[in-house]
Amino acid sequence: MDDKFGSAAYRPIRATAFAIFGLFGIVPSLHWLSLHYDEFSSSFDLKTSFISLVIMGVLYITGASLYAARIPERFFPGKCDLFLHSHQIFHVLVTAAALVHYYGINVLVWHVKSSKSIEGGEKNGLGTGASG
Repeated sequence: MDDKFGSAAYRPIRATAFAIFGLFGIVPSLHWLSLHYDEFSSSFDLKTSFISLVIMGVLYITGASLYAARIPERFFPGKCDLFLHSHQIFHVLVTAAALVHYYGINVLVWHVKSSKSIEGGEKNGLGTGASG
């Protein structure tokens, strides 16, 4: 929020913070995978949902890396001032990551709903055993 953090000197710190945001899902995802590997290995929906989380992280990290390294304007000075600036690319990749995440969550919700209807509401597919 401080103006000094908006300066070029703090660009790597800002990019690292955004990359860390993209990595926050690793531990919970791996924990969930370890608890539900048998179900995961036989379910296309769960694989699709998990892969979407991986893609989301890759998009976040790629965007943050391009932003921190100032690519492509570093290689084409003055040519990327209006279009294809690293900050613009970063925003496009973050938006794409959000859309991929949204898709993956929708697939997961569909899987949970279909699991409830198949199993009579006994299990919600996320391992909590809660119904409703």
